[in-house]
This record gives sequence, structure tokens and C-alpha cells, in this order.
Amino acid sequence: MLAKEDFLADFRLGQPLTVVLGNGSLVWSGELIEIGERRIRLKMNDGTLRSVGYDGILAGYTPTEESAEEENVDIAAGEADEENLSLLREGVFAVRDAAYEWEFDPAALKAQIRLSPNTEQKRMVVALADNLADAEQTEDYETIDKIVAAGLALVEKEPENAVLRRLVGEAALLAEDFETAEESLYSAGNYGEAFYAAWMMESRDKMAEDGACHLLYEKKKNTELVEMFVRLAADAGDLSVFGQFLENEEEEYADLIGCCLAYLLARKKIYPELSDQSLSSPENFKLMSRLFRENYPSPENSQLEQMEQVDEDGEFPASSMVTLNSAQLTDTDSASPEQPVRKDIPGTIFFYKPEQKIGFIRAEDTDWFFHVNHITDPELEPMLEEDPEGQYFVLFDVGYNSRGSCANNVRLRDKEHPKEAKDPELTCEHHGVITRYYPFYSNGQITEGDTAYNFRLAFVSDPELHDYCELYQDVPKHRFEVIFRLKKLKDGKLVATAVRLARPIAEQLADEKKEEETESPSAYSFALPIPPVPELKPESNDEKTEQPAES
Repeated sequence: MLAKEDFLADFRLGQPLTVVLGNGSLVWSGELIEIGERRIRLKMNDGTLRSVGYDGILAGYTPTEESAEEENVDIAAGEADEENLSLLREGVFAVRDAAYEWEFDPAALKAQIRLSPNTEQKRMVVALADNLADAEQTEDYETIDKIVAAGLALVEKEPENAVLRRLVGEAALLAEDFETAEESLYSAGNYGEAFYAAWMMESRDKMAEDGACHLLYEKKKNTELVEMFVRLAADAGDLSVFGQFLENEEEEYADLIGCCLAYLLARKKIYPELSDQSLSSPENFKLMSRLFRENYPSPENSQLEQMEQVDEDGEFPASSMVTLNSAQLTDTDSASPEQPVRKDIPGTIFFYKPEQKIGFIRAEDTDWFFHVNHITDPELEPMLEEDPEGQYFVLFDVGYNSRGSCANNVRLRDKEHPKEAKDPELTCEHHGVITRYYPFYSNGQITEGDTAYNFRLAFVSDPELHDYCELYQDVPKHRFEVIFRLKKLKDGKLVATAVRLARPIAEQLADEKKEEETESPSAYSFALPIPPVPELKPESNDEKTEQPAES
């Protein structure tokens, strides 16, 4: 890795410069216009400005005329007639030279913060975002490091907060702590930025996973990032994710997909005779798509199969988080590891997605993945389709696939009692009062008799109560009467869900006011206590006695 001293000794501002970045698969050429404390800035040949940290540079050199010519070699030249290559060259060069450079955007970060329901959290995170923007402008990396540390401390208290995770991730990118940035941005669903962080720390596994998530799940696709991922996937020999991207986004990203198809066909030395319209024209698109399918078949246990474990909201359930390994990227035909198979392990199916035909079994404090093809009991699959939330008792064997160990030969343990009987407490409505609520964490407690149940604001189904919890800090004071249901978590703990008001808030507050007036008498209605009057008896002459004189 090069350092600032190397650039000061070997290069000068205004000098043409070529740097080799990341894992050596990307080269930037341009004019060196800035040498900072942690990064340099280049003015590219197309006029755009790009910056890169010293940690991401493998080598830097001043290009000669010969090297410049080598960089612009057409990989399709000399393999077919010039007429057939006229449209292909544009796509080939676009994908081959694509380079994604992340830039900090405070406005986009604050726009996401404004969507946060917690008022106190908004003020705190906005303040951190403002400080981060100021520190980025002044290149105050000490302050940026402090914001990363503060954000990580807050995330420990609120691990499901996507806004905080994005703030930490972007601050870590500015601080060039790419490992922290990748983890935080991936958890926040910012897969494009996570891909950039993984690329900067040269992690092929993370690049594959983050890039696949970007293509499949992130709504806003970055053109250069997609093209970089296609290069990576082509080198790894697994273009299954790109194949799915092609099917889903053909209409919206036809130009981008057309360039990628031209690049991939050129790698195979295939130069079809195209029309003179464009790469995205229906005729050319159909022809290149067919050639792509014929020459790039999806491998078994492909990357796509692993990335399909996503829930309805577009977020990965914690139990189904997948990490791709380097063997899947470099050797797609590798066999499963030969390890002794364990049999007849008892467990409980706690998660099943009928649409994707996948689920998880909890056994031995571990979550075991299984596919419907791993079920050998003909009665189990119809049961799962009818009641996916049923807690089915099963036996299974340990098998292995490209991801590692998984459940195989899944069958019912006892066909007469296939699943856990539903607790009657979970089928009826409960009545209680809200005794605790923490606005910062958006959760609280509901007390029913002597038992308290935790609940989250996301579990409140009553709009009136939901808005009151967001706007006011005195929820526990009023002890609102609510109706709720119970839900059992995987660890067996019961929590309150579907929380709604038993009576309107205005009515409950009015009753509360009446009770306070009854317990506190008016200032004009109180009376001082009158002590009892002692009985007075008349003195008689007989009772009178003279006191002896004192000597």
C-alpha cells in the first residue's frame, strides 16, 4: 500500500497518474489534483473527479504512451468484422472500465432520518449527521472517528435501528474503516455502499454477497456498481444473480443489461450480428439474452439460491443470514465436504416460507436450514403449507451443501402429535394497562394483573395510540387501558402484540381528571377539625379546700 510520503516523493500535482486499486482488477488514470492526509483526488479523462484512500491503492505510476495504448485495447478487436463489432464495443468498454466511487451525501442521510418515528432520536442523529458533514468538509478525521465510536455505542443499545447503522457505516467509510462500514451498511440495507466497502478491503466473499443484494433487493441500482459486479461474477463463474436481474429488470434497465450482455459475450469471443439500432433494441436484446443463456448456464447450488432467503419486507431474517464462501466464487463445481453424517436429531420447525419452500429447524441451540426437497415425510409438506407457523416436532439428519451443514431427511417425530399444541393464552385477547414506555427505544411494558409483557411500538395496531406514543413522553403516567394478544418468541418468551386502546384516549384522560378532582377536595370546601369541648361541672362549697401556706 502506498502512503502520502510516497506520493509526495514520486508525483506532483497536475501530473498524469495511473493507480491500481482494490484487488488489482481496476485501474484509474487521470490528472493528480490533490494529495490529502488520507486520500488523493484524480481528475479523470472524462472530466469527473474521483478520490481514493491510500489504503485502497496497490500501485501508482506515471503512464507512458505505450502503457496508455495498452489500457485502451479493444478486447473484441481482430475477432470479427468491424461492422459486427460497432455496437458491441460500446458495451464492452462501458463494463470493462466501470468504477464505482462512493461520495458522502448528508442530504440523503437526513432524508432517511426524517422518516424515523422517534422525535428524540431524530434530534440526536441529525446532530451527529451535521457534525459528520462538517468534519468531512474540514477533513477532521479525529471527529469522524469519534462519531463512529459514538454511533457504535448507540447501535449496541438499539441494534435494529437502520438509520443509526447507516450513519455508522457512512462515517466509517469516511474514516476508511471499511470492515465496520461494510457490516453496518449491509445491516442497514445499503448494499451498494456495502459493496464499495468490501471492494476497498478486498473481500471477494463480501463483494459477491453485497453485490447480489444490490442487484436483487436494493431499489436504486447504481450503473457502475452493477457493471463491476458483473465483472466479478464472470471471473467467479457464477452469473446466476445477473440472470435473475436480467429477467426482473429487463424493461427498466434495458440499456445497462445490454452493455453487460455485450461484455459477457465478448469474454466468450462471441460476436453476434446485431442490427444498427442499439444494444437494448428488442431484436438485439432477445438475441444476446439467448446467447447468454446458452453460454453461461447457472451452476448447481448457485449464488442466487442462497440470496433468495429474504423475507417479505426485503430484509434478511436473522436466522437465515447467508455468507458466501470463496469456494463458491472460484470453484462452482466443487463437491460437498466429506464429513460423517449425524442422524435422527430431534428438533422443532420454527420458521417456514411457503413461497420460497425453505425453513429452519431449531435443535441443539442451532438453526438448521432445510429446503422442501429435504423433506422425506409425505405428510409434513402439506401440513407446512396449511399452517406455516406451526411448531412441528421433527427428526432430521445432518447433510452438507455448498453453504456448509444443513438439515436433510426431515420427517415428523410423532405423527399423532405432529406439532406443539397452541397455548390457550395465545388464542384469546388480554386486557391490561401500559405501565412503562421508553420513547428513545420505542418499547415498553403492559401489565395484566401481576404479569408484565414487553411490547414494541411496531406491535401497536391502534393509530391513535401509536401517534400518542410518538408525540408525547408521558405515556406511563396515564396508564392507558389496552387490549392485546400474546406472541411467543423463539426463546419461549411471551410479548404483547396487536396492541389497541380499550377506550379512546380522550375518554380515558377525562376519567383520569375526574378521579384527580375527587381525590383532591376543592380549596373552598375544606373545614378545620374542631376539638371536643370538655364538660364543665360547677364547684360546690364542700369541694373547696384551702391550700396550706407555704413556709
